[in-house]
Amino acid sequence: MATKKKAASSTTTLALWQEKFMASAKAGAEQLKNIGGGGTGIKFGHGTIQVGDAVKKDGKIEVIIVGYTGHNRWFKGKYDPSETTPPDCYAFSAILGDEAMAPHPAASDKQSTLCIDCPKNAWGSADTGRGKACANTVRLGCLLASDIDEAKDVAGAELATAGVSPTNLAKFKSYVNELADRAASDGGPRPTWGVITQIQSFHDDKTQIRLEFTLVSDIEDAAILEALEKRLNKVQDTLQQPYQATAEKVKAGARKKFAGKVPAKKGK
Repeated sequence: MATKKKAASSTTTLALWQEKFMASAKAGAEQLKNIGGGGTGIKFGHGTIQVGDAVKKDGKIEVIIVGYTGHNRWFKGKYDPSETTPPDCYAFSAILGDEAMAPHPAASDKQSTLCIDCPKNAWGSADTGRGKACANTVRLGCLLASDIDEAKDVAGAELATAGVSPTNLAKFKSYVNELADRAASDGGPRPTWGVITQIQSFHDDKTQIRLEFTLVSDIEDAAILEALEKRLNKVQDTLQQPYQATAEKVKAGARKKFAGKVPAKKGK
């Protein structure tokens, strides 16, 4: 969406959205209240952002954050971002946060009945430092602002998913809360899907990658807002899709299943 382009929309029509904005913005802030301490479409690097195969060397991207979900993940071995092996235990939370989070039924090695009671989700459980062995993250579901010029573009726009690391959660929470608490004189409360957001990635000596979330502009086209609202539930479903087992895990499972069951060769 070109940030300078605004489709005509009457003040009266937009005013009808304010009540929806207020409810959705507050719900979004509440959603993050108890979360923590991906999708792979968007990857944040050391001052760069990769969208699919394209690398943005300025480290900036403008998006509409259509949805997000809490995401806990634990690996038996050391986490390697270059690997595609699924976490051994993982969980999602849409609204209720940590108190309701539980390992996903598809997780291969569940560590607890509830995340809140899990020793891997306790401070100090990490192999090094005072952090958690289980990473408390957030999955974002984004539409590229450049893909949306009018309402008809929303339904077909590709959803890009990205992960906000534990060290960047505070930044994201703060941004969501700022939108939710915005004064009427500044446009009133907005959920993340009611605005265009710039995400910028920086190299950080302490945390490796530091993210900044900045408001670019409000979305003022009522037809676009209506189209975005229709995608909300589908986006949340997408963000909570279970991991697919890697080919190696599938093969290992097959070998274990059929071990000792190979029929004996018939004599000639």
